[in-house]
Order: sequence, then structure tokens, then C-alpha cells
Amino acid sequence: ETAESVGRNPDELEITVSYPPSDDELKSLSTLGVDRVLVPVSPQAGMGATIRSPEEALAWKSKLEDYG
Repeated sequence: ETAESVGRNPDELEITVSYPPSDDELKSLSTLGVDRVLVPVSPQAGMGATIRSPEEALAWKSKLEDYG
């Protein structure tokens, strides 16, 4: 309703969220309409893991492809 009230098509909105605390939550994010998941590349409050090297980034790539 909010999108429509300002002239936006809700179907065209893209939703981006932070990586969830548990890998098990990834699949449900897709069914909720999430388009992108931000992976932790630096320590942030509440983020349990971070990517510190190119090798760690490759490990995340395969994890995200499982849910993509």
C-alpha cells in the first residue's frame, strides 16, 4: 500500500537484507521475496562471521549458490 500511495509498483521493488544469523534462514528469505543478501565483509554488530580473504569469499560463493 505504501509503495502504491507514492506511485510505485510494489512488484518492481527489490528487497535486500543482511545475512541471517543462521544459514537455515536463507531458504525462507527467498520465499519471502528477498532479492539480495548482503554478506559480511567487515565486523558489524550482530554479524557472526566475516569475509577476510579471497579464499573465504569463494567459500561464501558456493554457499549462496546453493540458495540462489
